[in-house]
Amino acid sequence: MTSIRKVTIENFQSHEHSELEFTDGLNVIIGPSDQGKSAVIRAIKWVFYNEPRGIEYIRQGASAAKVCIELSNGNTIIRERSKSRNRYIIKYHDERSITLEGFGNEVPEEVINAHGIPRVVIDTDNSSALNIGDQLEGPFLLSENGSTRAKAIGRLTGMHITDAAIRSCLADLKRENQTSDRTGRELKEIDEKLIKFADLEKLKTSINDAESLIKELEGLEAKIKIVEVLKIKLASISEGIEDMERIIARTERVKDAEIMLKQLELQIIRLKTVSRLKENRQKWIKEYEETENTMSKYAKIIKCEENLINIENKRQRLSVILSLYDNYTKINAGIKEGSRYLQNLELEMNKLSGEYLELLKRMGKCPFCNSIIDESKINDIIKHFGEGH
Repeated sequence: MTSIRKVTIENFQSHEHSELEFTDGLNVIIGPSDQGKSAVIRAIKWVFYNEPRGIEYIRQGASAAKVCIELSNGNTIIRERSKSRNRYIIKYHDERSITLEGFGNEVPEEVINAHGIPRVVIDTDNSSALNIGDQLEGPFLLSENGSTRAKAIGRLTGMHITDAAIRSCLADLKRENQTSDRTGRELKEIDEKLIKFADLEKLKTSINDAESLIKELEGLEAKIKIVEVLKIKLASISEGIEDMERIIARTERVKDAEIMLKQLELQIIRLKTVSRLKENRQKWIKEYEETENTMSKYAKIIKCEENLINIENKRQRLSVILSLYDNYTKINAGIKEGSRYLQNLELEMNKLSGEYLELLKRMGKCPFCNSIIDESKINDIIKHFGEGH
């Protein structure tokens, strides 16, 4: 237990400068009346418990009061007070020190921990410094009533904790009983309200069935959307097929063009033959003219007969040549008409090929196998189509 070793008092009430040393065991302060014995107790309480408060205890003529208490645990507590200063200085046994200011009317916790002699709290409105008694005060609260002494003893023995626990338990029991009653009433009210929801299981089953139907409907709606998309694609493909069929129908004339082309090739061969015959005709006409010139020079009958025979032969040849020339003229006209037809047909085929290319690009699919094709594949199809025709 901590005890006081030395008290130094400066300018506190009647003490200008006093030093008191204490020993273990009983220490008695004696002297005449009004010589400051009670002031020593007040100085100790002033340091330990901040009592008395104010500055009236400062010695008359002094500006500040100071009390220093040295304890058996090695700590030293110094209290200083003036009109402008109010502070504690604690010097610990390990040579540490702290200064405490601005603590108001309460004793700092560091001071209580340093001396270890706190006031005993009897109840919420009463506390006592059992270790320090004033003048004429009975030992250990004998001057107090029985209730106060009982509370103090209870504090010292820890009975106040038991009493507080019992009071807390009783309060908890009362509160829990009230809560139980209230909960019972609430449960009864809830049971009465639950009667209205007795068919919740049926409703739950109905809700589950409705949720199943909703899921089925959602699945059907998803399928309907897919079907609608496929329907739009089918309409687009059908439209593309119709366009392809129209183009294919228009390209059927290519076969007729091939036949006409072969006919034109035959006509060209005939034209070449007619050209050769035309050259022979010119040659024969030249020979005929030469023959006529010869006949004018030679009037002999035999020569004339020979010339007549030659002329007749040439006339017959000329007739053949004229017939061939007429055929040549007709063939030449047919060739020109065929050339114009081929040119128009080629233009038409180029136009149809362009439309066919645009349609394939728009569809993006093969019109025969319905597979996906890119632009290079489409160009290859058009190229092979042109080479085939």
